[in-house]
Amino acid sequence: MSHPRFLTDLTRQQARWLTACANGPVLINGPIPAVTVAALERKGLIVEGRDRRARPVWQPTPAGHELLRAHEPRLLAARSEHGYTSIPAKAMPGEPEAIPAQ
Repeated sequence: MSHPRFLTDLTRQQARWLTACANGPVLINGPIPAVTVAALERKGLIVEGRDRRARPVWQPTPAGHELLRAHEPRLLAARSEHGYTSIPAKAMPGEPEAIPAQ
């Protein structure tokens, strides 16, 4: 199966959980929905691993990390004259990522 090329090739739920797995421990028996786990595993983006405390967690595969690195977020800037930004610190707080420009 070919890997997605961009984070936007995933559903919002899949992208959210892949990002969560990269940012910190997501326990295997934690809140991640089973259908999302199955989809991310099938696409080769997450695998079972262990955190520093030896707890079972989901971790991004090299392909998952590559997908996250290739993605540049498109966020609404806090200052309206700047339009959009890819820097979360300069974005409007709490705003979800904007739909990619077509």
